[in-house]
Amino acid sequence: MSLDDFTAERGDAVPEPADRRADRQAQRPVRITRAEELRLQLADEIVRGQLAPGAPLDETEIARRFSVSRTPVREALRQLGASGLIETRAHRGAVVARPTLERLNGMFEAMAELEALCAGLAAERMTAVERARLEAIHEELRLLSHAGNPERFHEVNERFHNAIYAGSQNGYIA
Repeated sequence: MSLDDFTAERGDAVPEPADRRADRQAQRPVRITRAEELRLQLADEIVRGQLAPGAPLDETEIARRFSVSRTPVREALRQLGASGLIETRAHRGAVVARPTLERLNGMFEAMAELEALCAGLAAERMTAVERARLEAIHEELRLLSHAGNPERFHEVNERFHNAIYAGSQNGYIA
């Protein structure tokens, strides 16, 4: 998976890199599933506080809200449960997690280690095109840090981190 794959999903024009390494196989664009889209949307709402800790997550209501069947909703909730963002309880449904301070510290420590690993791999594996895109995003962040637009900064910062994850060429760790 590369940054090219992420930008292709958004519909941006992606030029073919001129310096593709001979030891790297051609990669197909990653298709994001409906369950993954739901997981990302719900995770974003949880992180932003739109879904408060303890809020119930009803499969039927979520399926109706996003105009999907309950199958991708179940998969999205399973993934969110595995990440610790929600708690699933047998025969009682799912709720947004109420993490303790210790759990939050542990989650951030683990995330920091994985991000450091991704950054190290990206430094070794990124193509020149991916590096140039990362540098452009970094410059945009620098300008936004002075502009005082936290909402836009958050969006671009997420793109920056995704570019590093993609540049690691390791979708499992990313």
